[in-house]
Amino acid sequence: MDAGVPSREAPLTLRQAATRAGLDVKSFKVLADALNGTAADLRLAGNRGAARYDPVRLRDWLARRSVADESPLTVRIRASWDGAQWTVRDMERPVSVTGPRLMAAQRSLAEQLAEVLQVGGERLVFDVAYEADRPGILSWVRAESLKVRADELLNEAGRRRVEAVLGLMAEGVTPPEIAEVFGVSYQRIQKILAGARDERVYSSGTGPRAKAQQAR
Repeated sequence: MDAGVPSREAPLTLRQAATRAGLDVKSFKVLADALNGTAADLRLAGNRGAARYDPVRLRDWLARRSVADESPLTVRIRASWDGAQWTVRDMERPVSVTGPRLMAAQRSLAEQLAEVLQVGGERLVFDVAYEADRPGILSWVRAESLKVRADELLNEAGRRRVEAVLGLMAEGVTPPEIAEVFGVSYQRIQKILAGARDERVYSSGTGPRAKAQQAR
């Protein structure tokens, strides 16, 4: 071998590539299939026969995914009603879910896509195209979608209020002063702080609300 020419890394089998990605074989196969034919295709160029994966491409892809990114990621999906159940599918990747309840199917699809795209599920935002043979069904599901989005926005607003109050308190501003800054009552600030405490206890699994949820 010519010492002046760097040796090429050996191609990876499916199992080897999955191990390097830190995934089980099935999960990695779903992920890799979704990337096939895209700029992020992990397969070895020109390979024939059983799929072999390029270690350099895989390493670069993993490095890109390791960079934290909290920005929303919009995914275009299609939701089709066949008279008995819904099928929701990604319009760019071969990932779909079928079930009787639309919102449950969308949540399941989001979980699969989060794994495929290696992102947090909270980053995914669906741009949905609905297909149904009756106008009433379309009106209902669009209304439900708006309600879900409204709930998400209300939760986000609440989270940001808590961040604002706690941020000022960390700077030494007292709750009565915070109420004056924001033009709200002191009782309102107290309620925000109480809600934040309840949520922390709930998240830790030690409060009565969390125990009641666990008992269901």
